[in-house]
Amino acid sequence: MNDIVHGRGPFAHVDMPANTAQAAMRTCGLEAWAVVDDDGYSFGLLPRERV
Repeated sequence: MNDIVHGRGPFAHVDMPANTAQAAMRTCGLEAWAVVDDDGYSFGLLPRERV
């Protein structure tokens, strides 16, 4: 997670609605998605089963 600071995404954003994140994760076949804050720093990891 530390390596994604200002990295190239796609990343989920802290303000992204849950249904949007879920649709994107399903489309991309992601089991988990890194979440970044407004400054591009890692905020957390969103597992698909929690969305």
